[in-house]
Amino acid sequence: MYICYSIKNGIYDYEEISYHLNEWGINISNTVDVNCINEGKSYQNENVIKGDKYVIILLSQELITDITVLSELENIKKLFLKNDIKVFCFVKEIVVANLPKRLEWLKNTIMLNTDTVIETHKAVYRVLLEYTSDKARDICGSEGKNVWDVIENSGYQDDLYIKNIKKAYNQIKQYDYERKITLLYALYTYITSGKPIQQEEINSVYSKCIENIYSYMGMCMPYDKTQLDIIKYCMYLMMKTESLYNKNNCYK
Repeated sequence: MYICYSIKNGIYDYEEISYHLNEWGINISNTVDVNCINEGKSYQNENVIKGDKYVIILLSQELITDITVLSELENIKKLFLKNDIKVFCFVKEIVVANLPKRLEWLKNTIMLNTDTVIETHKAVYRVLLEYTSDKARDICGSEGKNVWDVIENSGYQDDLYIKNIKKAYNQIKQYDYERKITLLYALYTYITSGKPIQQEEINSVYSKCIENIYSYMGMCMPYDKTQLDIIKYCMYLMMKTESLYNKNNCYK
């Protein structure tokens, strides 16, 4: 994942966003280059961006007026219009309707407000949702099966513990997201402790998402369907290992 930001005052925002994403297991391809900042010039290039499928633009008034990012934004635009990348705009303290004409194409990207701490967390969760859902679709396409079917068809169809968790899960009210997340986390810990999952899978972005969502529950903001869907996608993606995954099963 790549972050585009202004060297005028965007370094703090860059470090904050990259910290959050790294915490969830997402690697940021570009880092702060002090020498280039001191020289007041852009250090990003199209070849670097081409290696990433996701780009976050920290859209502020400073970035709009920063001439050092003009060529970088043009490169991002070219890749975006060719559908080579997915672009998120983390909007901070600007009115999107007033964007200059050269940046109007940004209105077609995924626009996310980041004026407050809570809004920034919500924006990061949206990135995680897009990332995990895209990964799931890469494996099984647009069609899918219920996540419980995927688990049961991966060798757990006679597992009494999983049957009981599924029964309890189905009895929870539709919008009681935190209780559903708690049961899915219990399911995750049961599966990962009882089957020979590869270590790289346990340390992956998927497992970090599951563990972090459960750990942070109730600490910063109320959870909604976004966090629940992230865990569902991650559960499916964790099941793709040879020991757990039947490739004919896909997540829904």
